[in-house]
Amino acid sequence: MKLLLSKILIFIISSLCILYVISLTFDSEFSDYSELNKIVSEHREINILLGDSHFIPLSDHLNDLNYLNISYASDSIIDLFVKYKYLVENGIIVNTIILLADYHMFSNYRMQLNNHEKSYLYAHLIDYIKLYNGNIEQYLFNRFISLCNLHILNKGGIEYFNKLILQKYIKQFVGVDVLSTINTNTDILSRFNNIFSDLDDENRRTNTKKRFNKQFQESINERLVLHYEYFVDQIKLNGSSLILIRMPVSNEYIELLNQYSALEKLQNNKLFKENLLLDYSDLFKERQDYFDNADHLNIEGGKIMSQVLEDTLKLINNSHK
Repeated sequence: MKLLLSKILIFIISSLCILYVISLTFDSEFSDYSELNKIVSEHREINILLGDSHFIPLSDHLNDLNYLNISYASDSIIDLFVKYKYLVENGIIVNTIILLADYHMFSNYRMQLNNHEKSYLYAHLIDYIKLYNGNIEQYLFNRFISLCNLHILNKGGIEYFNKLILQKYIKQFVGVDVLSTINTNTDILSRFNNIFSDLDDENRRTNTKKRFNKQFQESINERLVLHYEYFVDQIKLNGSSLILIRMPVSNEYIELLNQYSALEKLQNNKLFKENLLLDYSDLFKERQDYFDNADHLNIEGGKIMSQVLEDTLKLINNSHK
């Protein structure tokens, strides 16, 4: 009996050690996502850009205006709200928030692909249950594995393990590249080196249609619209100035947006009538060389867009003086 118990104990300790070593690699995602803790410790008053990967090609800092770009690839409206709320609850004065208002943020695509397994770190229990449709047991478990630095055990960690370990070995032994790209801001920025105009017209349209159909599988997700409305209300209650932005997309993408009838109700939402909305959707519609794909700017496009945004913000600031 003692021998059996000792073997079980050795097995458990060995398994935890292996998981811990693997989690050290996965923890880079969480340390990347945990930059809010650094902001809280270093700042008392800030302006922020808050969005998903569409904001990543923009300059990290719009230096002259002291804007921090705390966007993260695949962040959903819920992720954005929880991050903003965390800053406010920790005494950070957010003077101005530039919030992404791209149409895909309201689609079911963003409900399925998001960072809930990371942003819950900034959420209270009540928010976790309300926003993430979670329960007390899930919340306590996630908190426990976070304290033990075993993020690999949560949903995102299991997916990471599959991508980094399992699929890597499949590639090694089968010779097929099935390794998905790990979703960190550092990795995704390095991918924005493509030039959409390098594709011919047919391939651009084909790739755009595939991407568009993936993003807008069904109708607009009303739950996300409600979350966004609540988010905007909270920003105003906290006294922050709000600027909504739609980022530039390619001409091929605009053509599909114009054909998508489900957007009409969203476009007429009072949110976009009563708040300052900078719609840059068609700003570069003739400059496919500024795009990485149909709806993401590449690094060069991001530099140009950063300057456009900086100039616009200066005009807005000057008009308020």
